[in-house]
Order: sequence, then structure tokens, then C-alpha cells
Amino acid sequence: MRFFNARMLLAALILVTTSLVASNAAAENWVLFQIENRQFSEGDAATFRDLLQSELTKRNGVTVSRVDMICGDVKCVTQNSPQGADVGVTGTLSALGSAVFVTVTAYDLSTQTTKSSQQMKVDRVEELDKVAARVAEAFASYENTDDTAQLGTVTTEEAKPDTRRDADGGFILGMGALIPIDGYTGDSENVGIGIDLGYWYESRKFAIHPRVGFRFNADTDEEFQNSYFEVPIDVGVFWIPGLGDFSPLLGGGAGVRYINEDREVIRQVGTVIQTSNQTVLEDDGWGFSMYGRAGVLMLRTYSMRISITGEYSITFLKLNDDGFQQAVLAGVNVVF
Repeated sequence: MRFFNARMLLAALILVTTSLVASNAAAENWVLFQIENRQFSEGDAATFRDLLQSELTKRNGVTVSRVDMICGDVKCVTQNSPQGADVGVTGTLSALGSAVFVTVTAYDLSTQTTKSSQQMKVDRVEELDKVAARVAEAFASYENTDDTAQLGTVTTEEAKPDTRRDADGGFILGMGALIPIDGYTGDSENVGIGIDLGYWYESRKFAIHPRVGFRFNADTDEEFQNSYFEVPIDVGVFWIPGLGDFSPLLGGGAGVRYINEDREVIRQVGTVIQTSNQTVLEDDGWGFSMYGRAGVLMLRTYSMRISITGEYSITFLKLNDDGFQQAVLAGVNVVF
């Protein structure tokens, strides 16, 4: 019996709490002012106001009343809102050429501050229903309209591809200095030269870069016996956050590499009388490789682009009983 009473008490508490939460949410009252109309018909502004009222009620779970006057600031909204109103909403429809600009602002009447202000651009007035849905969702989720797109509310303006001065892809030539870390004849001072040729396909935020290259040691001394060369074949993916002419570049890739090295060693022969001789050990093979790259992409709005990058690579291949091949490549890449 006590257990039953406890359950009844818990159920009653849950019911009361749910009722209080629901009543508080329903009690919030929003006021929608008349939409300011610039170069559009009164019918378009009135229709958008109806759509916005419906979406605010549906997505925000609030009561929306109307005030038939135009206000452009929080002072006017506060003075002309009915008593007990919590949020005042104003809006503007304006045109620039064939584009339609919509601005909607919500004011917190208790603090007389801007709660949220959203602006969208569409190609035609027939898409104002999508604008109303996106704005109401932005008010409800405390996000911007750029983040509230869903299937059915993406506008024609947003669906257009980005434009630039010329193509968004092309062949890429890279040249740089290879600095060994491990492997590569075991000599970290045996700096090499790297040459890469590939294709650079660039979208709004990302780029794909398949390439083939050739790297070799730069020392030309005939007496210097430590030498190497490698052929990387890989594909990289890169993040490009900026849209201007200068943007950071960050990413990496994976593939396979063929590496050959000649390593000079001195061997001791004998126990009592020791002699030494010089021997060149040759080893080669294919190995799986990975790399990471960071740098700066310049002239991004042009068809010819330039990047300055630093790249760390590791090839999971051991030559002449040494460690994995690791190196840093500092270079310049040109897309043409």
C-alpha cells in the first residue's frame, strides 16, 4: 500500500511539473508588427506576415498576436506592444535588382534588447515561404538561417554554384626541399629535392589532389656514396576554410612509394689483425605511405593558384635494417 501511494505521489508530481512547464511555454506571447514594404506589393508583405506568424506559432510554440503598424527599433516596439507581451518581431522586404532581401528581428521586451536578427536573400517572392520557415527555426534554435536549411527550404540562391574568375581545377606542379628524419641512408643532413606533378580539384571548402612525384638526394659529390630516390603515388584531401585570395590549407593523404637507397658502410675484418673496407649496400622496395600537409593557399579566386606548404611523410618500409622512412618536404606548388 505504501509503495502504491508513493507511485501515485510521484505521478502527481510529474503531472504538476509537466503542466507548469507547458503553461509557462504557452504563456509566452509574441507580437508581430506589420512588415515594412520597399518596392513590393502590399499583398506580398501581408502574405509573408501570415506565413511568418504561422511558422512562429508552429516552430516556437508561442502565442502570436499582431500590431498593425511599422516599427524599426526596440523603443518603438516596446512602446506599442500590448501589456504582457514578451517578444516583439519586426520585418522588412526590400529589393536590389531582381533579388529579394528579407530582414526579421525579434526584440526581448523585458530587457529591451535584440533577441535575434536574421537576414536572407532569395531570387523571387515565391520563396518567401521558405524564408519564413528558416527564420522561425533560427529563432527557435538560436542559430542563423545559414544553419537551418532542410530539404524543402533550400532556396534557389543557395543552390547556385559558386563562381570564380576561371576554372576550379587544373594541373599542379610542386617543387621543394626534402629533409630526412629517419631512413633515407640514415643521414639527416642528406637533403634532397622533391618534384611533384598532379591534378588539383578545388570545391568551396575542400580540395582533392592525386599526384606522382620524384625525390632524390641533392649532393653531387662523386665521393659521396649515400644516395636515394623515391617515387610517391598518392591522393590527398585538404580543408580550405577561407574564401578570399589567402586561406589556410590543412589536410593529408595516403598511397604507396617506391624507395631506393645506396648506403656506404665500413666493415672491420679480422680478430688479431683487423682490416677495413668500404661497401655500398643497396636496398629498395615499395611501402604504404601517409602524409600530413599544412600551408597557405594564395590567389584563390584566380585560375592560377600558389601554395606554400610544409609536409611530413612516413613510409612503412625498412631499408638496410633501418627504421621507417620519414621526412619533411617544404615546397611551393603552382596550379595552372
